[in-house]
Amino acid sequence: MILKVIQSLISGSAKQEGAGGSLQSGKLVDIAHEAMRRDAESLDGLIKLGQPVVDRKKLKDRIRKKVKGSIAKEFDDEDVVDEVTERIADAAEFDPNFGKMFDD
Repeated sequence: MILKVIQSLISGSAKQEGAGGSLQSGKLVDIAHEAMRRDAESLDGLIKLGQPVVDRKKLKDRIRKKVKGSIAKEFDDEDVVDEVTERIADAAEFDPNFGKMFDD
């Protein structure tokens, strides 16, 4: 009688482990990981689109600082400084030698 009770307990626990094992055998989805992955993909797209704009702005800021220091004595007008900066930035976009002149 005791042997049958022990066998039933062992077989019952084996059935429960089997049932739990079948639940775990399926592919589980980590909801937080999936949400973060989708956000990361959208941010990667934004970086690809926005990085050239940021790089151009940084280049224009460096060019403007050097141009303003060079021609500010002769031309106090901000429009002249902006125009010269814009022309040099356009040239630097197509010719890497211009961009190298304004690297820090």
